[in-house]
Amino acid sequence: MRRNILFMMCIIIIIIIALIAGCKGKKYEAVSDSAIIKHEAVIYTVITKYSPLMSSVPGIPLEGEVKPNNNLGNIRYHWIVKTGNFLAWNEESGKITQLGKEVKNQGEKIYWSADVSNKTKVSKFNVVLKVEDIKTSKQLAETNIEIEKDTEGNYNIVKNKAQNTTLLEQKTYEIPSDQRKESYSVEDFNNLYSQYLKFNNIHLGTSPENDKTGGSKEDQLKYYTIYDITPKEVKEEIGCQIFKVNYSCETLVIYKSKVCSIGFGGGGSGVVSLTTCDFDGNGQKDLIYTFSWGSGLHRSHIGVFNLSKEKEEWLDFVQMNKDVMLEKISDNNFKIYNADVSLQALDFIHFKLSRQEHVADVQSIAGKTEVTRNNN
Repeated sequence: MRRNILFMMCIIIIIIIALIAGCKGKKYEAVSDSAIIKHEAVIYTVITKYSPLMSSVPGIPLEGEVKPNNNLGNIRYHWIVKTGNFLAWNEESGKITQLGKEVKNQGEKIYWSADVSNKTKVSKFNVVLKVEDIKTSKQLAETNIEIEKDTEGNYNIVKNKAQNTTLLEQKTYEIPSDQRKESYSVEDFNNLYSQYLKFNNIHLGTSPENDKTGGSKEDQLKYYTIYDITPKEVKEEIGCQIFKVNYSCETLVIYKSKVCSIGFGGGGSGVVSLTTCDFDGNGQKDLIYTFSWGSGLHRSHIGVFNLSKEKEEWLDFVQMNKDVMLEKISDNNFKIYNADVSLQALDFIHFKLSRQEHVADVQSIAGKTEVTRNNN
């Protein structure tokens, strides 16, 4: 009996010693940085070039976002700039409110605008965005865009630290030599479009592989389509091909084995009317077109694509809550009309345009392309 008691006591002592040794030897490591959620701030801009002479917008529109944004609680967006000023613009009333060089808000759109009264010679500067926790003032993320003033007085976004390429800022894609043809079918272009998106680092939110229509197979076949929309005069006078992607409302031009994007269609109809022009008088026909975008606030613009320079210009014109269409008078003279666009469900290609009131004229005046509003 005594021997059993001694044996049990020895076992208990051994267990206690082992537990004590284990507690002393255990290491409690700090959580590594990789285990902490790291947030990324992004600045979205609808335009990449701005001039104080533009009448369509009062400045460069800026919107911020933080990713990932789940379980962040109350955050604020802290905007800072040393050159120019921030402002708010009520697009319906036209009222502009000056906000200064530092703004804190909860994500509302603001605008950066040049200070025309300031004679500073600074040609390149940053707009900084800091995302902060309101309660602790702790900074969660930071990013910036770089703006540069060119010799013509335009302000260009030359670098956006966090934003990937968007459908507004795309590089020309040169078709590989083994894929070049005199004429491209829709199937050919479908393959080129995939390469083009990859080249520009663009990831569409919707695609045939990631369907978001929730519709039937028949609706999906109608929605995920691409069409050759080249007008007869464009094919005869220029020899290029123009394709429109129904599910992104994007329009692309194939010219001399290169693919270029024109206009913009996010949330709108994209390109609705298009023909040839020659505003610079060099004998090389270019493209002029009207297009619309914006699901929350519909707006229409006029674009000119210079084929020899592979350069697009949005003219100083915007029509809110309306689509517009062209009437060609001559190669350097066009009339612009409000238009009613009759769309069918899930089809942004086959629509009917009904001309309404005359709203503007586009002409080449002293070598410059000018838009004159019709005030009648």
